[in-house]
Amino acid sequence: MENLLDVENADIRFGAACALAKYKGVNDSKISKELTAGLKGPDGLKQLMAIETLQHIGTDAQPMIPEMLEYANSIDDRFIRELAFRAIGYIDSNLRNTMPEVDQALKNDPSLKNVVEKVK
Repeated sequence: MENLLDVENADIRFGAACALAKYKGVNDSKISKELTAGLKGPDGLKQLMAIETLQHIGTDAQPMIPEMLEYANSIDDRFIRELAFRAIGYIDSNLRNTMPEVDQALKNDPSLKNVVEKVK
């Protein structure tokens, strides 16, 4: 799978990076480069896949927060922007205290609302 990070086809490299990131994290420069390219590229599906992959990795994706913040602040789509800020909050929950966008995105997370309602 790691060999796929070196092929010419950008889609294959990106797919390999998403798959490998879940096991290897984002400290591998080839993986982080492909995930960043997915965020910054014009393909909305790749952007969503990159966001989901990074959120799934959780705290180990902290090195990617600057790229995610740049992405979240550059897009106009409110829904996708909220997904990006929510993922950032999952990666570093402390940002909730300093970034209102992250806090609001987490408050709007339907999966967290279900947890809160079950506790009540």
